This record gives sequence, C-alpha cells and structure tokens, in this order.
Amino acid sequence: MNCSGVPVLIIVIPAVAVSHATASWVFTEWIASYAKEDSGIESPFYIFMLGLLLPGFSFVGYDGPCNMAEEVADAANATPRSILVGFFFMAGVGWVWLVSLLFCITVTWL
Repeated sequence: MNCSGVPVLIIVIPAVAVSHATASWVFTEWIASYAKEDSGIESPFYIFMLGLLLPGFSFVGYDGPCNMAEEVADAANATPRSILVGFFFMAGVGWVWLVSLLFCITVTWL
C-alpha cells in the first residue's frame, strides 16, 4: 500500500489544490520572519533544519534491508548495497513529496 499510496498522493494533492505557488517561490523564497513571530526561533539554520523533518523519513530506507539481512543470499554484499539503494530512493521520494506539498501552499500573505 505504501508503494502505491505515496505516488498517488504526490499526484492527487497538487491536482486538487485550489491554488498553487510559483516555482520561483518554491525554490527561492525564504520567510524566516514568520517562524520567528510564531515560534520565537531566530536562527535561519535552525529553521532550515526543522524544515528537513518532513523528508527525514528517507532514513527509513535502511530499515527494511537491515531487517532482512540474514535472509538474503550473499548478505555481506547485498545488505550494504540495498541499504544505500533504499536510502537514496527514499531521499528522492521524500524530496518529491516535499516539493509537491510546497507547490500546494497558498501564498496570500505576501
């Protein structure tokens, strides 16, 4: 279900969104003042690191291969390879998921 649910959400959520942000806003806008007003966080670096929490699930890409390591043939080579493939795959999917959500943001306050 996860393998089909995430791609469906990546397509459906932007498709049904009422309005969309522009590509220049998604990839270049930095609004740290709103985080400071709402939460009191002043450091842009800390705000950036908090923004990485959403795609942080890319780290689960290593969990499946680790749990199945003793059940595969040539585990000494297959396990590290599958951990790397899983990590980079989930990092890519996490980035696409985050960008698709950013395009759905309504930027009426600007």
